[in-house]
Amino acid sequence: MMLAGDLLDDLVDQDSLETWWSKAPPTTSLHMAIGLLLAGQKAIADLPIDDDKKVRAQSYILSRLLQSLNGQHMDVTNDIQTETDYLQMLKKKSGSLVAMACFVGTALAGAEKNTVIIEKYANDIGIAAQIDNDIDALYRWDEKNDIKAKKKSLPVLYMLASLNVRHPLIGMDVVENKNGDIIVNDIYEFGWAKKHGIHIHDQVLKVDGKPPLSHF
Repeated sequence: MMLAGDLLDDLVDQDSLETWWSKAPPTTSLHMAIGLLLAGQKAIADLPIDDDKKVRAQSYILSRLLQSLNGQHMDVTNDIQTETDYLQMLKKKSGSLVAMACFVGTALAGAEKNTVIIEKYANDIGIAAQIDNDIDALYRWDEKNDIKAKKKSLPVLYMLASLNVRHPLIGMDVVENKNGDIIVNDIYEFGWAKKHGIHIHDQVLKVDGKPPLSHF
């Protein structure tokens, strides 16, 4: 089931990694991922143990897979603006999968104790692994699609923060309308304009005390 998660993640991110499934057509990879998920569920259902334990294990699988799907959607839609957003997304996307593996083991072994501690370290392991993966993506543009997709991973957020501190980015695009006025038509998320209340459709009257067009 963990491998199925890797398959689906690469499909959604459209990465070009040198893996055996990346060489197969997307439909084949999707069918393999679904098959692995079902095979994992069947393997648990066929175990010669108490049904109560199997039901608990299945419950953990479903709840954590749903959390991971939610986190994956946050990642794909680029709904990340801050470090806190990023870590919450990783907790759902990656931490929940590690937690799933841990909780399935405890359920099948009948040893469901200290679940809060287990979930905490499982989430931390998943988050650490994904951060390492995101750092690696910065050096593998030919295989990883993070930069092309403009994902705001933790390394990217830190670089943007460093850029703003050392070399403040104005962070807006302007156009000249038919009357010759300079109008704001886009605002960057991490720029000076956003932080100082500049809005789209605002008119730029002066830049450093001079008419805007004198700077072009």
